[in-house]
Amino acid sequence: MPTDRVVMRDPNTKHSRGFGFVMQATVEEVDTAMVGGRVVEPKRAVPREDSQRPCAHLL
Repeated sequence: MPTDRVVMRDPNTKHSRGFGFVMQATVEEVDTAMVGGRVVEPKRAVPREDSQRPCAHLL
């Protein structure tokens, strides 16, 4: 069950940008996440200060 979620929106039009962020309570929930009955590809969010490091997205 998601503990938090945010849909990213265009600041001018307020329309969805087509992606968002979901925080799950456990790793197991991330591994079994689905949206509309479809399996999603979870990706770990990386803070901006860490994103400059090579391979930061693989942590």
